[in-house]
Amino acid sequence: MGTVKIELNPNEMTDQDWDKFQNAMDNLNDMWGQEIRDIAKDSGVSTGCAQSIWYLRTRSRWSQEKEDYLIELDKKGEPMPDYIDY
Repeated sequence: MGTVKIELNPNEMTDQDWDKFQNAMDNLNDMWGQEIRDIAKDSGVSTGCAQSIWYLRTRSRWSQEKEDYLIELDKKGEPMPDYIDY
């Protein structure tokens, strides 16, 4: 996953610029949704667990052990911890 920096001045944006921006945000949201569905399928976990895994993967504190822990919780039917806790 790469990093994209976008600088916007809302006061200078035309309607066409806003449409392009909205389209980019929609595409980004669709991409993230697909990544979460892929995680769920590949890991055999619920969508909720996959969302937690996806979030964790975007943080510097990610580790395989933490991801495995979330998968274990999901397979036991236990709730996911709050994001702040991992």
